[in-house]
Amino acid sequence: MPENGHFRAQKKTVFDPSFWLHERNSSLSYVGSRGAENLALNIDMFPKIIYTMNIIKDMAGGGQMSRFAKTLFSLLLLFLLFLLVLFLHSAQDIILESKVTYAGQIGLHNNDQETRTIDDSSFINTAYIELYYDDHDLWAVQQDTSYHEQVNHDYISGFDLSYFDTISVSAYSPHFIIVDGGDAEDFMEKVIALSHNEAIASIYVYEEYLLLTERDPIQGCTHDDGADCGGSGGSNYYGTFEGLGEVAQTNGNVMLDTRIGIVERYAPYFADSQLSDMNWKIQSPYYSLTDIHATNVVKTLKNEYAETSDYAVFVSCALYPYEIMNSVNWLINEGVSIINISMGIDTETTYNSTARYFDYVSVQNNVLFVMANTNIPNTENTLHVTFPGLSYNVLTVGAVNQNLLYENKSGYKVAFQISKPNLVDNCKRPYSDGCATSYSTPRVTAKAARLINTYPELKNNLVLLLSVIHTGSSIGYVGGVSPDYDATGFEKKVGAGFLNSSNAHLIMDQNQHAVLQFSTYPDGMVFYEGLINVVQGGYIYLSVATPAIVSKSRLYYLFHGYAPIQLQVRVNGSPVGTYDNGNILYARFFAISGSVVEYRVFIVGAAPNQEYDVALSWR
Repeated sequence: MPENGHFRAQKKTVFDPSFWLHERNSSLSYVGSRGAENLALNIDMFPKIIYTMNIIKDMAGGGQMSRFAKTLFSLLLLFLLFLLVLFLHSAQDIILESKVTYAGQIGLHNNDQETRTIDDSSFINTAYIELYYDDHDLWAVQQDTSYHEQVNHDYISGFDLSYFDTISVSAYSPHFIIVDGGDAEDFMEKVIALSHNEAIASIYVYEEYLLLTERDPIQGCTHDDGADCGGSGGSNYYGTFEGLGEVAQTNGNVMLDTRIGIVERYAPYFADSQLSDMNWKIQSPYYSLTDIHATNVVKTLKNEYAETSDYAVFVSCALYPYEIMNSVNWLINEGVSIINISMGIDTETTYNSTARYFDYVSVQNNVLFVMANTNIPNTENTLHVTFPGLSYNVLTVGAVNQNLLYENKSGYKVAFQISKPNLVDNCKRPYSDGCATSYSTPRVTAKAARLINTYPELKNNLVLLLSVIHTGSSIGYVGGVSPDYDATGFEKKVGAGFLNSSNAHLIMDQNQHAVLQFSTYPDGMVFYEGLINVVQGGYIYLSVATPAIVSKSRLYYLFHGYAPIQLQVRVNGSPVGTYDNGNILYARFFAISGSVVEYRVFIVGAAPNQEYDVALSWR
């Protein structure tokens, strides 16, 4: 096992990086507006119009024109003015259309279901609309954010929204959402017409995934029509359950420091005898609808973290991304530190605005998202991974069976310089033989919650929490993976492996971690190095984490990359391999007793006058 050695952090602006084995590049994302480009092209026509008018004047003989020529010239001027009016009207339409951006297809579905075909008919039209607040309203919401909802309603009352099926008003920011199940082109025309209102700043249009079939196979119970899913209990594919129906909105002490957020399609049945002693709060009005999947997710969490007096569970319900964003806002407002999401879409692999949203919110609020990976098994690097799980700062959880054997029960994906899942856990469904990432995910959530409860300093340090969780995990616990996995201990199908809580707690107890702030300002710290003296031979684990940085531009989220960090490790002077997983660097290597491990973390190729948060942990 390792023993703490000595550490040396230096402030330098120049050093020789020849020691390093490879380079990393962070990527940038830029957003353009096609409408604005078209407008720029049309504005360029103005000098050409003036030039043409001068030519006509010269052809007419300058100031010495006949009456006929003057009349002709006047008609030509009137015609050109008419064209100019048409152009200005067209330019106004272009400006209005540039408010509207089509942002693609996104969506969520429950990951405890069989695979179904997803095509164009699977989506519903949704527009995210941001409002311009006047100075008075802007001041009001700055004084008290709870005014957002009322201010939004005041603005919306002046719009004609009778064309649309559903209106959802944000209580946390200056925006609202419209949803319509009609034709996509017709919806876009209506949205463009709506954009003429001066109070509308921008509109992002998505086609959002629509859950096509009922999720719960209980005979006579359906959620799609909004009916209460009552029942006397029994046993089915999901295991044994006591019944479903309305539950109390709150129970117990919800003011505990450790708060876990859960986003599900419907609420857990907390009246179940196995859950009734928990502390919970459900966002209104969702406590009136419960289902088995959500109930089993919470049962799994409790089975992993039985000391329910340590924490409170907050539940919000969502299906579409606009709903999940509102759910996340509510959960953050309630002070949660971890959010469990056991659902997702299997076919989306683009790093779109919603995926960037999770990276933005996680850093802004120091919230850890733990998300289920897809249940679609695959043996090759395919498209099969959940799209929220492709966010850089999110922990994406894959599946192994209850014996920690990998059975190809969940997919994996390498994209955008990252590999998912990050780690795996037992996927067994409570009280049945089923297996799904919906249940491996709350086990990781429970372990992370226990860490935060034991070490409160992790609550406000997302980057250190990510590092400790990766270092506390090991592929050595997982059987059934290919013996030729990466020598660094990171295997694409299972990530860093299985998280052992004892390992993570050991890291914190023995202070085997460091929180760093690198800087490219003059005299800033640009590298950190240290020694580990190995007392007892065995595997050494080390990971470095830095957050992906996303900024918000109105309702769009812009990705700016992450710190260009590198990790170098030597054992008794010989370099060992490290795994570069985007904003997470990882190493696993064997060292005999008496070995000296040297490690160095540094930044390369960073722009001047930048600061980067970095965390390091080892065991």
